[in-house]
Amino acid sequence: MVAAVNVAPNSPIQRVLLAECDAALADLFQGTDPKRQVQIERVSTAGQYLDRLSANAYDLILSDSREKAASALELLSQITCRQPAAKVILLVQEGTADDIEEAIRRHAFSYFSSPYDSSNVVSMMTSALELPAWKDGLVLSHGRSGWISLKVHAQLLMAERAYQFLKEFLIGIPEAVRDKISTAFRELLMNAIEYGAGFQPELTVDVTLIRTHRALIFQIKDPGKGFSLSAVPHAAISNPPDQPIAHMQYRMEKGMRDGGFGILIAQELVDELHFNAIGNEALLIKYLN
Repeated sequence: MVAAVNVAPNSPIQRVLLAECDAALADLFQGTDPKRQVQIERVSTAGQYLDRLSANAYDLILSDSREKAASALELLSQITCRQPAAKVILLVQEGTADDIEEAIRRHAFSYFSSPYDSSNVVSMMTSALELPAWKDGLVLSHGRSGWISLKVHAQLLMAERAYQFLKEFLIGIPEAVRDKISTAFRELLMNAIEYGAGFQPELTVDVTLIRTHRALIFQIKDPGKGFSLSAVPHAAISNPPDQPIAHMQYRMEKGMRDGGFGILIAQELVDELHFNAIGNEALLIKYLN
């Protein structure tokens, strides 16, 4: 039996293991924040870093398997067996929507398939190091082929994790369609976390992603009291025709952050957008034919 290794709580120095990682990506990560207290180790083969896991504890592990997702997922199981507290980001060459479900089920922190944007990977690595507690922040509550349901805690970083998993769930969808629906999803998820859950990390937003041959269907439900489209002066959707930036003035007066375009953006990017009677549940539909 392999003993699990746990990172010492409140350790000022975080340890990162880059396994089979591209040198350029490693250099990009190392250059993001010179003041960050991080000890970085690099190994070139899976065998080498599995040996390391038995002796050393890591806060973050970036695993570039350079193989299909099935191999990466098996490796993920071996990693989490040895170090259940470590955050693991998988880079894979080829995968499917079903692989995303399995990656979430096995507690991957995030997942990127090739080709990926190195800056996005580095951003996710940085986010991982900022989260002390994370496993319960994004949980798979239901999973079957083409249908996954998640509980996402009301934190911005958890929303970014959900967004990245969603993009990968849409693998094989034409890029233009994929970009539109994922952007619409992100906008409404952020609204749900900010306005529905009030950024209270103990609250969760329920997310369901359904992929059929004819359509992509996303459902987002927050724990809030809801809203009325006719009574959201902080949102661009409520601006009078002759006052296209009225909501910006309102947000400034109330000390709110810049924004307010989420619903308007989502409406433009999907084929159908519906809200339930009280306004705390949204349904997005994008047709593929």
